[in-house]
Amino acid sequence: MSRSSSNRNLIIRSARHLFYTRGFEHTSLADLAQDSGVNKGSFYYHFPSKDDVLRAVIEARLLDIDAALERWQQEHATPRLRLVRFVHMITSERDALVAHGCPTGSLLSELGKGDPSLHQEAVAILERYVTFLTRQLEELSLPEPRSLAMHLMARLQGAILLSHAYHSTDLLDREVALAITWLDDLILTSNPSHGDIS
Repeated sequence: MSRSSSNRNLIIRSARHLFYTRGFEHTSLADLAQDSGVNKGSFYYHFPSKDDVLRAVIEARLLDIDAALERWQQEHATPRLRLVRFVHMITSERDALVAHGCPTGSLLSELGKGDPSLHQEAVAILERYVTFLTRQLEELSLPEPRSLAMHLMARLQGAILLSHAYHSTDLLDREVALAITWLDDLILTSNPSHGDIS
């Protein structure tokens, strides 16, 4: 990897961390340059503005999501197991979520007050998840799969918000368990022929 590519990656890594822990609005270009260890000349060569950094962060996040979703698709044999793996993504990141909230949800909340084009670009992160969930629910022959996918996303986002507000990992774990129970009940109620829902 060239030094130029390395510097760019260092900036993106710092931005992902600082935008999450401090917020997009409360992170300056100077903060990013200092945290990444990249001098200002190199920094501005790669990213003339903070919006440019954000677009690179969103692109990197989408690549990570695509890789994870593809891996889950390959590793788990049934739609139900893929849905459960998706829900458990939250528990695998519980400490960060309780401390800082949802990185995507927080970003969308900030961007919703500013540039609509940036907000729309960030929505693409949620849409990746919704599309994945919809596909699994379609495979289970459930009615209105996209609406159900949206409901599951809303349920999990609400759980993260409350867990962050109350600083409670127990609350988050309970909501994850309830979400999985909801999914299993939904599968069996909508299609009793599934029997073994594993």
